[in-house]
Amino acid sequence: MIALVSGCGIAEDSTVEQGEDIDTTLINNLPAPTIIRVDPPAFDSEQRRRHEEVERYLADRYREHKWRIVETTQTYMGDVVDWLDPTSVPGSQIEPPPPLELRPTSATSLALTEFDMYPELRGPQGTVPLLRPNFARYVQGETEANSVEDFIRRHHVPGMPSGQNRLYAGLGKVIANTGAMSSVNAFGGTIESGTLSLLEMAVVCRGLNPSTTHEQIGIAASRDKNIYFDSLVRLQVEFMTAGDQVTGNQIGGWHPFFSGFVASASSPYPIGTVLSVSIIGGSQYEHPFTIQLSGGNWWVGYNGNWLGYYPGSLFDLINVSACEALWYGEVYDPTPTNWTWTDMGSGLFASTGYSNAAYFRNPSYIATSGVVYWADGAANLSPNAAACYTRSNMLSGAAPFTRYFYFGGPGGEALGCD
Repeated sequence: MIALVSGCGIAEDSTVEQGEDIDTTLINNLPAPTIIRVDPPAFDSEQRRRHEEVERYLADRYREHKWRIVETTQTYMGDVVDWLDPTSVPGSQIEPPPPLELRPTSATSLALTEFDMYPELRGPQGTVPLLRPNFARYVQGETEANSVEDFIRRHHVPGMPSGQNRLYAGLGKVIANTGAMSSVNAFGGTIESGTLSLLEMAVVCRGLNPSTTHEQIGIAASRDKNIYFDSLVRLQVEFMTAGDQVTGNQIGGWHPFFSGFVASASSPYPIGTVLSVSIIGGSQYEHPFTIQLSGGNWWVGYNGNWLGYYPGSLFDLINVSACEALWYGEVYDPTPTNWTWTDMGSGLFASTGYSNAAYFRNPSYIATSGVVYWADGAANLSPNAAACYTRSNMLSGAAPFTRYFYFGGPGGEALGCD
């Protein structure tokens, strides 16, 4: 039979009944996947030391939260996912808002996660999916970090702060709201190590001093080679509660690197999963994003599924409503004196249009009355540099392209982007 090991939370074949005390000091690491689909890399002695440090760090985190693993799987891209007993994840069984309504265009398809493409990767129904970070850049010695904690501190980069390390191409609407919606068209491609390129929708309140008061909830299709080892487009969610320079558990950051987000037991796949992408001049895929305040919590939805929520109790400024809704592309460069060749969107400028440039379709916000409005009158986000990345005006057309705008660019490979 399957028994859930208390404390460390590792599911094992055992005759021990659930809840019986077990000496968790005997369990040093988290379980391996049931099926190994990608062999682990070969490590030298120093890489192996860092790898073992990462395993201890993660096991300690699971014990601290008292998460209980029902099953561990590995995707074809090599990601390891732990499927948690929902009773060990407080709040994961809260009833989500009503189902999301999706309206794809006739020329595009809904984007797929790796779990949509390969249903055999999914864990037991009703469990809570959690992608297990591998901190591969740290393990491989790609950074100057001297510990896992130091790596997170130096290389965890939230979305939407201002400053010389960021460039944007997008729109923002200053309006009281209880959520936002849009579909985004995302493309793949390799990016420079240490950078990130994301397409994000967010609701925010900046407060009197954004460095200490900025609060935000965001969902993104992200290529993040600052904290991941690859350039794959992944589904990400983040939050801020105490300014755009502060991260930490229950304070701010990307899930699952910092706690705060409550994954739903009804979610079919974990945050961090790999997404399908559009091809320039070829197949086009859309990623429907939704953020909605419901039952006092900020729920985040993707592709018609509620992924989970950020508890309203985490916030001071956006616990009742947000102040702005944002839709944008963002590129982060840790050494901006010579701007990165990391591209935004497809790597083509907004002027190249449909099937070439990335776009947001039907960006809208939920007013405090509950009525959904187009983001008409939205303003440009800064800092921006048209030599690197561009954005069209908000365009109008026939449904389903009622409102939309294109954005993107090649970054430092473009003439004048320096």
